[in-house]
Amino acid sequence: MHHTVSAIEKCLVGIESRIGGVESLLKLGSGGVCFVGIWGMGGMGKTTVDNISNQFQRSCFLANVREELKKHGMKHLQKTLLSRILNEKSLSIASFYEGVDMIKRKLCRRKVLIIFDDVDDYHQLEYLVEKHDWYGKGSRIITTTRNADFLRCHNELYSVPELAKHEALELFSWHAFQKRNPDKEFFKLSKLVVDYAKGLPLALTVLGSFLYKRGITEWRSALDRLRDAGYEKIIEHLSLSLDGLNHEQKNIFLDIACFFRGRKRDDVITILKSFGFRSEIAIDVLIQKSLLYISEGMVEMHDLIEQMGQQVARDVDQDKPWNHSGI
Repeated sequence: MHHTVSAIEKCLVGIESRIGGVESLLKLGSGGVCFVGIWGMGGMGKTTVDNISNQFQRSCFLANVREELKKHGMKHLQKTLLSRILNEKSLSIASFYEGVDMIKRKLCRRKVLIIFDDVDDYHQLEYLVEKHDWYGKGSRIITTTRNADFLRCHNELYSVPELAKHEALELFSWHAFQKRNPDKEFFKLSKLVVDYAKGLPLALTVLGSFLYKRGITEWRSALDRLRDAGYEKIIEHLSLSLDGLNHEQKNIFLDIACFFRGRKRDDVITILKSFGFRSEIAIDVLIQKSLLYISEGMVEMHDLIEQMGQQVARDVDQDKPWNHSGI
């Protein structure tokens, strides 16, 4: 698969230069418990864990908190947090009140690093991390969010600066050309795509993956559709990425967007195979196109990609939404 060669570089464009800002707020030398909120670019929390986890007894990255709460509830999140920190897979929690008690009892003497990723409401955390004394001295609790108002309850706030133009071009280039800089004959077109994408990392990633190995004519056609698009319209134009999929791959993408996000990869493959789809190959293609990713064995996608897929599915059959593949 062509994405494996430069996966690390692609993930870290624009992030490493900002990690210092987060780490300075964490005050790693101090002994108290500190809550830090990060607002802006995705990927910051995960990279921070990788950089500083060795300074803590245990660390835990809880991805997609908002979505996980909707699908599985508070007890599931509490159990996941405790299982990872304590390295105990057979934990049982009768109620989220019992979960709160277990967190306070079992973690109050441990120096831990915990990242709660994609939280948009304080109430999503009140049974996980309400008070400083729930965690041991020196612990650091980081929350990433797209809701700036929510961050007021944190000790320290970090608003991630938008990508600079050269960073946006580099991120796009890694996906469109598999290298740091665009090919010479595509340089001007690449700068236009970056301008039209408004510096939105998701758009740069998806559009770059779509344009990989495509010719000048296809690039210009894509640019015609992007021209004069506002920020909100950019998300609609992410459906460009579906143009490069065959019928089966597109149907599988729509099914995942509508039904299977957050499900185990193996389960999704098995279900789709039962309907006659070559699901394993298709999922690999969708990952290459940056439309899906696998996180801890689960099939995941960005919220905006999910919304785009569901809108496309509704447009396919307005009378029977999402009834596009028979699932």
